[in-house]
Amino acid sequence: MAEKKRTISFVLAICIMMVLLFSMFYVAAESNHDCADRSCPVCYQISVCKDTLRTLSISVAVAGILSATFMELICMPICPKQNLLITLVTLKVKLSN
Repeated sequence: MAEKKRTISFVLAICIMMVLLFSMFYVAAESNHDCADRSCPVCYQISVCKDTLRTLSISVAVAGILSATFMELICMPICPKQNLLITLVTLKVKLSN
C-alpha cells in the first residue's frame, strides 16, 4: 500500500511539473501573437496559463515550506543534539602550545 501511494504521488508530482513547464513555454511562445480583436482565443489561453502558473507556484511554495517545517519539527528531534554542532569547544580540545 505504501508503494502504491508513493507511485501515485510521484506521478502527480510529474504531472504538476509538466503543467508548469508547458504553461510557461506556451506563454513564452505566444506572447507576441497577432491579436485580432477583444475576444482573441490565444489571449484567453495565455491568461488561463498565467493563472495556472500563479496558482501552482503558490501551492508549490507552500508545500516546500510545509515540508521544511515537517523536517525540522519531526525529523530533527530524532537526531542527537551533540552531533549537530561539532566545534573545538564542544569537543573540549585544549589549544595550548
